[in-house]
Amino acid sequence: MADNGTSQPSRAMNWLSVAAVLCLLGEIVLLSTSARSAAAPPPVGVLALALLTLFFGAGSLVFPPAAKPHWFCGRSMAVLAMTAGMVLFSVPSIELHKKLEQAQFRHMRQLAAACLAYARSHAGRFPPNLAVLLEEGKITATTLDDPTNALAPLKLPADWRKIRPAQLSALLNKNSDFRYVGADLHWAGAKTPPRLLRRIIIIFTNNQEAYNGGPIGLADGRVVYFTRGKMDRALRRCNEARKKLGLPPLSFDAAPAHAGPPDKSRSG
Repeated sequence: MADNGTSQPSRAMNWLSVAAVLCLLGEIVLLSTSARSAAAPPPVGVLALALLTLFFGAGSLVFPPAAKPHWFCGRSMAVLAMTAGMVLFSVPSIELHKKLEQAQFRHMRQLAAACLAYARSHAGRFPPNLAVLLEEGKITATTLDDPTNALAPLKLPADWRKIRPAQLSALLNKNSDFRYVGADLHWAGAKTPPRLLRRIIIIFTNNQEAYNGGPIGLADGRVVYFTRGKMDRALRRCNEARKKLGLPPLSFDAAPAHAGPPDKSRSG
């Protein structure tokens, strides 16, 4: 048949888009066959395939075929593959982060509640250290872990009950992910206004800074997340309350009594 000059150019397959879809399918297969755990992120292979999906998809957008692209096997398929690939990787990661944050709050609530319970049974005096709560069974070694820091869980020696209290306190202060700063706090019943306990900080994480947001355990047993803009104010209100009780000011940088720098290797 003679060419009358009106024939349309052939529609070309965008093979970079096809490669992006193949990587997406591999990501789906790997996610469906890998053992999932609430305490573990998606496999590294899932991240690699998600990045390859993004790489090939972006390549198909930057380097389209010279001929007229196929209506679906072109940029449209590349955009869908990139979006789906990143969603498949990010959603499990976000869910994991939320679960770890919930566990962090739960551990801090257990610590704050144990400190308040100790004070109520000891004439308003808060525990001198976390070792006392451990020895009395009010907390466990797991309670002293912050799941969000990805460190190995804290393990105590098998004969930790035979360790002298001062040594056990030093061990916990060195290896715990949380800092306890309520040792000098005395709740004098009716003489101490409840509003002061609502302001006094007794538990925070090792990496807490006054200019960063984070969860804070308070003397009334609550755990509150203060945003970056409110953390400095929370610390200032805490020190105002401590001053009214005749206590020295608190600083996140100051280590509690008998504490050394956090041991990130979990030795001991």
